[in-house]
Amino acid sequence: MARRPSVDGVIAALLFAGTVSWMLAVEGAQGIGRDEAQYFRASEHYWGWFEELGANIKQGHAGRSFTRVGLDAYWGDNHEHPPMMKILYALSWRAFHRCECQAERGYHFIPVTSKHRTIPLFKRDTTAFRFPAMLFAGLLAVLVFLFTRRWVGRAPAAVAGVLAIAQPHYFFHAQIACFDAPITTMAVVVGFAYWKSLRSPRWGILCGLLFGVALATKHNAWLMPFFLGGHYLWMRRGDLLRLRPPRVPLAFVSMATIGPVVLLALWPWLWPAPVSRAREYVQRHLQHEHYHFEYLGVNWGGPPKDTDLKLLRATFPFVSTALTVPATTLVLAAIGGVVLARRRRRRPGDAADVLLPDDPLAPKGSWTRPGADVDRAPGAFLAVQIFGPMMVLAIPAA
Repeated sequence: MARRPSVDGVIAALLFAGTVSWMLAVEGAQGIGRDEAQYFRASEHYWGWFEELGANIKQGHAGRSFTRVGLDAYWGDNHEHPPMMKILYALSWRAFHRCECQAERGYHFIPVTSKHRTIPLFKRDTTAFRFPAMLFAGLLAVLVFLFTRRWVGRAPAAVAGVLAIAQPHYFFHAQIACFDAPITTMAVVVGFAYWKSLRSPRWGILCGLLFGVALATKHNAWLMPFFLGGHYLWMRRGDLLRLRPPRVPLAFVSMATIGPVVLLALWPWLWPAPVSRAREYVQRHLQHEHYHFEYLGVNWGGPPKDTDLKLLRATFPFVSTALTVPATTLVLAAIGGVVLARRRRRRPGDAADVLLPDDPLAPKGSWTRPGADVDRAPGAFLAVQIFGPMMVLAIPAA
């Protein structure tokens, strides 16, 4: 007998479908920015490699696609950014665009020899490119709902999922073929996996795999272990107070070992020279030029040198957040944060998430289940996930 879907599962599915439908309904009004145009071009080049690989396999010469020349001809485009989203944009474009490629030959970056067979879901090529970003937005709404359901009822959890999407800055980016909205979703994905790994070894392994996918999404992922590490040290602060080094969680071992392997597997540009090209990628972003932006009447084209300007620049992420995130969302987030921070005692139904330190009923902790014997401190977890990236942006030289 088939298992009936749970109420939470139905709500999660509705949130996902509603978010994607919402994005598709309004997409197209914002135009195409410089970065997105580059990613369209790179995505089409990446698809060209898959197309050529298929042709080479048919001819019995698959190895040609894996030579340095064969890889760089396609994957060298926009190699300063990792490839996963561009690959997804390419696959979505190839599968769902309405093909007029021969008539538009001059707009394409790979040879078009015949009409593509596609599932023509979208009238515009740009919508087909952007569709995966919208799917990531739907996933974010689902994850926020499922995580929030651990502490509140279905209605407020569903509202949390909607409010996560209904932030103007995120809402804009979730409709375009860039990396900002997907990496936001991946931060929640990796954070959720880490959270579950505190009680589950299986999730400790999955955390490393998902972290590798995050690394292949955008370079922001480099910072994720630091934020999660801050939460872990807070959660194990009892060990630190006793001058007893806390055990290293399986999730961090997995992120440090499996994560880079997944990144390498997903990024063909690295394959000819993994070490030197990884170094080039890291150096590119460590020495990245500063983009101009205006804040409180000052054009910030580079790191400020005067102390007063450094202090002013450090307020940027906090003031901008206060002015761009809807007041309803900010107020509800503040109330929720206070409630979680003030939690002290275990309540009925919370046993899976809340344990008092040294609780005699608590299971023994281990490096594979490092949070099995303590309260997982959800307030601290959310605090480092929210304020950690903002603190990085507050560094005047960032």
